[in-house]
This record gives sequence, C-alpha cells and structure tokens, in this order.
Amino acid sequence: MQEKFYVDANGKFLGTFIGREIIDENGDITIVDAEIPVGAIEVPMPPQDARQTWDGGTWVSVNEIEFYAELRKKAYPPIGDQIDAIFKGGVAFDDMQQQVQAVKVRYPKGL
Repeated sequence: MQEKFYVDANGKFLGTFIGREIIDENGDITIVDAEIPVGAIEVPMPPQDARQTWDGGTWVSVNEIEFYAELRKKAYPPIGDQIDAIFKGGVAFDDMQQQVQAVKVRYPKGL
C-alpha cells in the first residue's frame, strides 16, 4: 500500500489516498483502489495544518498568503492606471508590466 497526497488547482489539500501499486511489464507504476478526484495534483507531503495551501513548492499558511497579498495590493499601481496602460499599449503597457513585476519581486509569495 502506498499513500499519496493531493491538492486541487487552487492548492487546497484534498486528502491522503491509499492504493496498491501495480507495476506493468514496462516498469510503469499504477496506483489502484484509490479514488483520486479528477484534476487532482499530487504533492510530496501533506500539510501540517489543514488551513495551509500548496503554492507549487511548499505549504503556506493562510496568514502568510494574506500578508504578502495585502502588501502587493497596497503597492500595485491604481487599477485605473493599469487599465489605461492596457488600453494605450506600447510603451505605457511595457512600463506598467515592469511596475507590476517589481511589486511581485519586492513581495514574493510566501513572504
């Protein structure tokens, strides 16, 4: 029997699934007897706290997510300016992309 851990597309933990390994003639492993939800993404370990979400490389607590998200929200250019840059395109759009990317670098996920 083998345990596997899965999250949904938003990183929310779906649970631990236990199944039997079947190895075919090519050496490929298939897990059977575990009803894994459609679209589930396998992760290497379960969260330490059910309120955590998977960010693609580690488990992040809700408080950490809210923290960096709030910092980004305050630092981003006003939404009206962002829409204006999209509408204008060209240099205005490129400049806006650089401003937004600078905020993301300053306040990375999991900060």
